Amino acid sequence: MKLRGRILVSLAQLILSLFLVRASSAQSDDKACQGPYARPDCHRAVAFFVKFQTVFGHDDRNSVAAMVAYPLRVQLDGKTGFIRNKQQLLANYDKVFDPVMRCAVLSAKKEDVWGNWQGFTINGGAVWWEASGISDNAPFKVRTVNNGAPYQGCTGGSKHS
Repeated sequence: MKLRGRILVSLAQLILSLFLVRASSAQSDDKACQGPYARPDCHRAVAFFVKFQTVFGHDDRNSVAAMVAYPLRVQLDGKTGFIRNKQQLLANYDKVFDPVMRCAVLSAKKEDVWGNWQGFTINGGAVWWEASGISDNAPFKVRTVNNGAPYQGCTGGSKHS
């Protein structure tokens, strides 16, 4: 009976260790989420960015607008302001997501995502997003677009424009 018990314990330890190795390797895929200051919701934030970047790259303006929390903080014509709703964003889409902003979003990699108490961002703060509620499953939404600022490697004549 003791041998059977040892075998069961060994089998349970093996199964547990395989599970832990698989779980840790799945989470280590996001280099952005490693380190002592990574937020616990980082993996979901990276997944949101990948989806946002994909629909943004396909110029799917309605999907981009659906991924935004309103009012959206932006700069229009050199002034900080707010886009109040989806219709207003679609009407001002090319001003909000100007060529420099398009470059900043499209050239970013998921490893460039980082977060702090303000939310998550890429490329020195080009776009900020955060969970839109207090539950662990609250969807992420874009809250700020810092257009009108220079971003590394991006100029008005961007290949992404």
